[in-house]
Amino acid sequence: MSGGTAHELRNSRWFLEERAEEQLELAELVYAMRTGAGMTQRELAEKAGSSQPFISAVERGARIPTYNTVLKFARATGNRLHISAQPL
Repeated sequence: MSGGTAHELRNSRWFLEERAEEQLELAELVYAMRTGAGMTQRELAEKAGSSQPFISAVERGARIPTYNTVLKFARATGNRLHISAQPL
């Protein structure tokens, strides 16, 4: 089996599935903060120093924003960012 053992491949598949789920959660978070603040994507982009196409890509799950970018989105929408960890 090229590219790794079966165990490594299962783990990488699990990692990709987990990452996709987390990416979707981030997309939903950004969308909820923006719509909760009654803002358009363009308004959020202007207030957070970003671009409307980037916000659209984040909300679709096509791009993963950095922590600092999510923090800017939270502040721009009048939210406080709180990160927690949960057991798998």
